[in-house]
This record gives sequence, C-alpha cells and structure tokens, in this order.
Amino acid sequence: MDEKEKENLAVENALNAACSAVQNIYGITDGGWASMFFSGKNGENFKDIIKAYIKSESYNIPEEGE
Repeated sequence: MDEKEKENLAVENALNAACSAVQNIYGITDGGWASMFFSGKNGENFKDIIKAYIKSESYNIPEEGE
C-alpha cells in the first residue's frame, strides 16, 4: 500500500470512527444523516483536518529498518 492509499484509508477510518462514536453514544441506528452531513464541504473540512494531523504524525513515524 503506498502512502496515498494509507492516507485515504486512515481518513475514511477516522470519519467512520467519529460518526460511529457519536451514533453509539446517542443511540442512533441509521447512518443516513452522517452520510448527508459529511458530503460536500463538511466532509472536505473533516478530511483536511485529519490529513493535517496525519502529516504532523508522519514526522514521528520511524523509517523502515530503524
């Protein structure tokens, strides 16, 4: 898996985890609203924030073989 694929997977997993946490806490059993809420600009904003976090974490990831 290349770095872009890793980033995309991490971003999608982060969004799913965030939505799942909210839905579980509030007893929401239908993810339809989350899907609508995070389409468009809201989803782009969330993904941009997570990508910035991933970039900041990447400075702490050891190189292979270290």
